[in-house]
Amino acid sequence: MAGHLGDFMQWRERALRHCDRLAERITALDGCMYEGAGFHYALMPDLVETRRQIDTLTADMVPPNHECYRPIVAGVRLESLSKQVAKAEASARQWSKKYNNKKG
Repeated sequence: MAGHLGDFMQWRERALRHCDRLAERITALDGCMYEGAGFHYALMPDLVETRRQIDTLTADMVPPNHECYRPIVAGVRLESLSKQVAKAEASARQWSKKYNNKKG
């Protein structure tokens, strides 16, 4: 069980750091043009809730208790948010190239 606890705590710390980096990336989209511009405002509350869930997870979630699945759900939500932010960032880069090409 000690290995489980150590693995869980490492995952939890990585996930919390990832949430913080995602928040910075979402904030950086402010003022950028991208496909679906403005949707990043809707991502922030979801990210805050996901981070709160990860932060409150405890390592005493041993199967068959249904609580053992909470880290999996939080991880899936975090991965989904990461993909949405990456898609918006890629779109912002394309919009920036188009805009800069039209200026020159």
